[in-house]
Amino acid sequence: MLYYLCLSACVVFAILFAYHMASMERKHHPRRLERAIKRFDATLQKCMEANDYRLPEKAIKRMKNVIGLEAFYYACQKLDESDRRRFVTENFKPFRRLQNLEHNPTIHAFFAYMLFKLNIGSSLAIYTPLLFSFLKEPCIYARENALKNIYCIGDSEPVVNALTDLSAGGISHNEKLV
Repeated sequence: MLYYLCLSACVVFAILFAYHMASMERKHHPRRLERAIKRFDATLQKCMEANDYRLPEKAIKRMKNVIGLEAFYYACQKLDESDRRRFVTENFKPFRRLQNLEHNPTIHAFFAYMLFKLNIGSSLAIYTPLLFSFLKEPCIYARENALKNIYCIGDSEPVVNALTDLSAGGISHNEKLV
């Protein structure tokens, strides 16, 4: 009897500890994000001063989670449109490699959202194959954001191909995707 009582107390303690740690993680998110934004601000400024818009590998690795992507997004929003376009186009290969390595639909959804919100227009054309891979994601937000980017490219052929691929995959055209 004492054994079961101790065991149940340990389980309750573990649950409370896990809840406390998750709560602490949520409370510290804004501070982590602010530090990450400052790091990306400094990195982007160094790159622009050197007139080399390719991000260092260390900066690319920081973008493996949502906080890193979010920090890059906020740091890029402070730049003018031509600098944003150069950062997104010159880092195409590392971004594509990173997105292909990450098997997280949330990361893919936010990456597609980030590309859409950075408003880089026709420069998105190089990301078309990556965006088409996001259309196969189980997450509706990844598909929605990828489709928004495909619309922004300005060419009707990728839009028709995307909608055809969605139909062929049996994905219903709900209001978020149309």
